[in-house]
Amino acid sequence: MRVGITGARGRLAPLIANHYRARGDDVVLFSRVSGDGVLDLEEIGNTRCEMIIHCAWSGVPITAESNPGLSGCEDLPLLRRLIEQTGKHHTTLVFPSTAAVYGDTGHQPATEACPPAPLGAYAHSKLAAEELLLQASPTRSLVLRVTNLLGEGAHPARPQGILPRLFAAAREGVPVELWGDGTATKDYLHCMDFLSAMEALVDGGHRGVFNVASGESVSLLELIRLVEACTGKRVPVVHRDHYPWDVSHSLISGTRLRETAGWQPELNVATAVERCLRAMG
Repeated sequence: MRVGITGARGRLAPLIANHYRARGDDVVLFSRVSGDGVLDLEEIGNTRCEMIIHCAWSGVPITAESNPGLSGCEDLPLLRRLIEQTGKHHTTLVFPSTAAVYGDTGHQPATEACPPAPLGAYAHSKLAAEELLLQASPTRSLVLRVTNLLGEGAHPARPQGILPRLFAAAREGVPVELWGDGTATKDYLHCMDFLSAMEALVDGGHRGVFNVASGESVSLLELIRLVEACTGKRVPVVHRDHYPWDVSHSLISGTRLRETAGWQPELNVATAVERCLRAMG
């Protein structure tokens, strides 16, 4: 199978590319910046792929707040072109969205039937992209509402991904910023479980919207304790005001994915943290 992946210079696309290459698939990478084996995004219409995994996005949650209109100017027009360009080949379109579209779930697990209630610009823009995909190309689109990934190779300096910053704080003794008091709860999923979930859905020919979650919601304070247990070092923190767009309590149901594709995560959060630490050396 020829697999096209957009957003080649981001944090998620290289991980997906390595996964499909290991399976023996032909992988073609696309980005807004071409070169070094990466094609320009405008070349998608000239490159026939059985599947496109659309990871390209203009920002992450914290950066989206400073320019909330950017997605409407860049991301959604790009998605419209992608839908149009791939339609003649009946290409499967896989879109890694975010479980943040549910907003604060409280203590009831959010299923795909729950009405979205996004809080921030990033989640709003991802939901707009979901709606565009499902309206324009319902038979070709697979939307993955992914929770917070662990182990995807994020760098401590990047504005997304808390675990590398916690490891760096433990290693270097430099305090890590926490938004709020640390009691915010979120679902954390190891990247290898994300890849196996996507593979199960794609290989099964499934379409529509699926939560991709561990079903295990833990607080930042609990995550810090896991890092301290793994490293044997204290994680110094400094507390900042909680951002109103950041989800405070998130519990996500993976029941539909489990019942549809027979998938379950292999790693709990504690084991995922341990594996991430070993991978970072």
